[in-house]
Amino acid sequence: MTSAAKRAAAARAWKELRPLMNHQPPRLPPRPGSPRVREEFEAKQARRDALEKHAPILMAALAFFIKANAQTDK
Repeated sequence: MTSAAKRAAAARAWKELRPLMNHQPPRLPPRPGSPRVREEFEAKQARRDALEKHAPILMAALAFFIKANAQTDK
């Protein structure tokens, strides 16, 4: 994969994952049977699906970050 293709894939992953990861759950737990229980379940499932879909790109980005960080520590 070329550098431009990697950047494009990372941009697509970021565009999809950012709103899912920035979601702040409420402080109080939902009451059993409330609509919020289902909403929170669906939000968690959407995060899980998006992370699974973009796993190779995220792993490559993490490896690059670790490598770059290790080089600056020397």
